[in-house]
Amino acid sequence: MDTFFPITYSRLAPDALLAEVMPDYDVGKAVECRLLCAGLNDSYFVRTARGQFILRAYRPGWRSLPEIQYEIDVLSHLHAKGVPVSAPLRSRDGGFTRAVRAPEGGRQVALFTFACGKAVDHRIEEQTALYAGMMARIHSATGDFASACPRPLDIDHLLDQPLKCIEPFLKNRAADWTYLRELVDQLRCRLTALPLHALEQGFCHGDFHGGNAHISEDHTVTFFDFDCCGFGWRAYDIAVFRWAAGREDKRWALFLKSYTEHRKLNELDLDAVPLFVAIRDIWLLGLYTQNADYIGLNWASARLDGTLKFLRDWEAKHLTQKEIHATSLGKLIPRELLFGNPERTNPQISPDGKLLAYIAPDSKNVLQVWMRTLGQQDDRVLTADKKRGIRWYFWAFDGEQLIYLQDADGDENWHLYGISLKSAVIRDLTPFQGIQARLVACDSNFPDEILVGMNLKDRRTHDVYRVNIKNGAVELDTENPGNVVGWVADAEFTVRAAMATTSEGGSDLMVREAVDQPWRIVRHWGPEDTGSARSFSKDGKTLYITGSHDANTVRFLVLDLATGCETVLAEDPEYDVGGLFIHPIKRVIQAVGFYREKHEWRVLDPEIAPDFDALARVRGGNFGSITRDLADTTWIVGYSSDDAPGHYHTYARSSKTSTSLFSQQPKLEGLPLARMEPVSFLARDGLTIHGYLTIPVNVSARNLPTVLHVHGGPWGRDGWGFHSEVQWLSNRGYAVLQVNFRGSTGYGKKFMNAGNREWAGKMHDDLIDGVTWIVKEGIADPRKVAIMGGSYGGYATLVGLTFTPDVFAAGVDIVGPSNLATLLRSIPPYWGPMMAMFSHRVGNLDKEEDFLKSRSPLYFIDRIKAPLLIGQGANDSRVKQAESEQIVEAMRKANKPVEYILYTDEGHGFARPQNRLHFYAKAEEFLAKYLGGRCEPIGDIPGHSGVMK
Repeated sequence: MDTFFPITYSRLAPDALLAEVMPDYDVGKAVECRLLCAGLNDSYFVRTARGQFILRAYRPGWRSLPEIQYEIDVLSHLHAKGVPVSAPLRSRDGGFTRAVRAPEGGRQVALFTFACGKAVDHRIEEQTALYAGMMARIHSATGDFASACPRPLDIDHLLDQPLKCIEPFLKNRAADWTYLRELVDQLRCRLTALPLHALEQGFCHGDFHGGNAHISEDHTVTFFDFDCCGFGWRAYDIAVFRWAAGREDKRWALFLKSYTEHRKLNELDLDAVPLFVAIRDIWLLGLYTQNADYIGLNWASARLDGTLKFLRDWEAKHLTQKEIHATSLGKLIPRELLFGNPERTNPQISPDGKLLAYIAPDSKNVLQVWMRTLGQQDDRVLTADKKRGIRWYFWAFDGEQLIYLQDADGDENWHLYGISLKSAVIRDLTPFQGIQARLVACDSNFPDEILVGMNLKDRRTHDVYRVNIKNGAVELDTENPGNVVGWVADAEFTVRAAMATTSEGGSDLMVREAVDQPWRIVRHWGPEDTGSARSFSKDGKTLYITGSHDANTVRFLVLDLATGCETVLAEDPEYDVGGLFIHPIKRVIQAVGFYREKHEWRVLDPEIAPDFDALARVRGGNFGSITRDLADTTWIVGYSSDDAPGHYHTYARSSKTSTSLFSQQPKLEGLPLARMEPVSFLARDGLTIHGYLTIPVNVSARNLPTVLHVHGGPWGRDGWGFHSEVQWLSNRGYAVLQVNFRGSTGYGKKFMNAGNREWAGKMHDDLIDGVTWIVKEGIADPRKVAIMGGSYGGYATLVGLTFTPDVFAAGVDIVGPSNLATLLRSIPPYWGPMMAMFSHRVGNLDKEEDFLKSRSPLYFIDRIKAPLLIGQGANDSRVKQAESEQIVEAMRKANKPVEYILYTDEGHGFARPQNRLHFYAKAEEFLAKYLGGRCEPIGDIPGHSGVMK
């Protein structure tokens, strides 16, 4: 039935029209069918006694006169052919059906209206419906009717112009006016973000009263909405007529059939239907108020009240999130800016203060170490990594080299490499296959050597080796007795302190007077406490340590090695001590950090108090990372904020002045990034739980689709600052809740120990209580909450979908374990000394395998209701590939919805930008499908290693 005309309306004779579009349809049979001409209240036709049609009223701007004349010609011709026609009719028991225009660049669709009266029998109803469907397929070229030709989507015309007409009616009704404006902003953003072919091609806004359709380039029809009778009825969307309970309307079913046989409605079309219904009503409301003097003030006011009620009802049913105002957000923030490589990051000043090194991508978008002369722009790349990119490096004190760490495709078998600043020659300083190297110490007084821990003799333990960075010689320095997991060297570059694990799950601090003296225990921490050695004083007589013993929180202390006496330097009754700022030469602790809601410094050395005061005034947010030259005259300071990328400054101590160095991602500067607000709530057992809530920019915190983002560890915590995943989720329209559940660090040992043996227990209860809180506050739509996280956060995702299947609409698991027993059996060998700690805090593998299985999602997949997306690195040494594949296999056997992506060159997380971009593109598409958020097209991502399995 698709026929396309090479000529325009004004040149197409009615005989030709009927011959083309109705070659086999006997119009004489539709004797009871009343064909109504197109028109609104003040612009329509009448039929004279002689069967001719004349224009009764014409309002300029609605349709061009040539188009109206063409409709008159067609109607007159149909009448002459024996088709009964009449003037416009408002039938209480019938319905108007209107065919619609096509978008610009497509074909024009004729505009007619049909009605079926109550007395018309079923056969005539069917004929009428089929005829209406056919008329929707009448095509001819556009171009002759300037005011009637469809135009590309004009948001101002659709939404802003009606508001101008409505405003005078609501000038004394502030609440209604505010509501309507907010709703319009939401609709505007949905129109902006809607990934529909209809909007890409243009939109037929020529008549919102009758119906809206899109005719694509291949001339197929997408039908968006229609009216079921003139001005007296409410507009119904296509979904209502298709799925409304108890509604059996033959006419509309047949009318739909005439469209859907030609082009099946896809999921995006159906999702768009309610949106266009609301826009249509706002548009009509503007029309009615604009013409209030013509149609009557009382009628217009009644229509206003009725439409506002309809819109509120419509919003409650269809609009589950307040979209971001277009003027504040505009387009989606590209994933490339959030998950691609930074432009520059991690700057460090050389020991002599003359050079600056930093990390930046090379011409192939691989992260390398770059170098410049401080104060100049002579930047040059030093390293030449081929694929994975470099992330960790430090200056050697010999003034000739820089040292960096690198593993192979995420296997965490780190090696240390030295690179000459002059020749760029690179050497592997730890050239042993299959080992893992860890930096123990470097010292300016010993510029040619570094101390390195390597599991060379036994993969389970790291001995200390003295490595000569000049000639590459490697010499065993200190042998591991079998349970040491950390070493500390003194100012003489001698290993004199060690942290050893105990069989009960605690730890011992051991020291020795010299390399030929025996180790002795100077501090013991039980399994409920934590502690560590941080640094020796310059004279080697005292040791700076942290510990939670004799207190609830981790304190900073000085241990006198001769007497065993401990002196508290800094403590907080609620929060553990965090970072330390130590003078590199004097070995004096100058400041300590506490991570409360945000990171806060406590200055201990009066000498730097003016410096910290000056740094605090440089810019908003927190300053955290500080590197400095050996003369302590120039500092490189890193600033972090929740709504801006990391920024770095150089700081001159002599003048107390700061100079901007660079932004980590300058293209994000100035974009409307979301704020991260600290929150707290009570868990079901009364424990106070802290966390962070991020709401999309300029969006009211009401009934939003929400992502519960769970941190890894679990012995870590979420903090305040810039978070790429959080900004990404927020920009896509989701509220983001981060919960520092019991077992998280930073809040004291009682809080941390409350998580012991509570994997999938009270730790998960805290997450669910967080969801309950955000729903009760009215912030989250309870039907659209997803859970997402990596490592332990991935495990929590699996627990969420199995242990609490009715809470979450979807889950995204990144390298999360599915079976605690197989997780503990497959840990890296060098984690062996920590097995007692795992037994204490998680469960004993040898004695409690049934308990561990009872906390393992793998054994509860029959409960899963929500879809799951899993991302896994093939070389993950912590959470093996099998952890993901065993639950994927089980879910597929049980016919549960799961998508699985394996990255063949990744480990515990995704380091390569191509892989990050690929996974988050898939995750974004996944969340949009099940939560309804915004979605940037995936596009082409060359170089990723993801395999859909």
